[in-house]
Amino acid sequence: MNLGKALEALKFDNRMKDWNLKQSKVTAQELQSFDQGLEDLSAKAMPLDLEGERGRQAEARAAEPAPQPEPAPSFGMPGSDPNQH
Repeated sequence: MNLGKALEALKFDNRMKDWNLKQSKVTAQELQSFDQGLEDLSAKAMPLDLEGERGRQAEARAAEPAPQPEPAPSFGMPGSDPNQH
């Protein structure tokens, strides 16, 4: 697909509306007519609860014990083990 065909395919894309208007590729009346012709699919939409999901994730993280750092390697040198006293 060449660039002209790709731009034509995006003529009524929401992300391209302002650009298409400024470039006179489409008129405001054409955009309005297109929008009015779209089918209402709101009845098929499912609710999305991001705040609830974030809250559950935060609760799960808070319930887990914090990871403990691993001791530094001693490389076999005497007296270099920080766990020895």
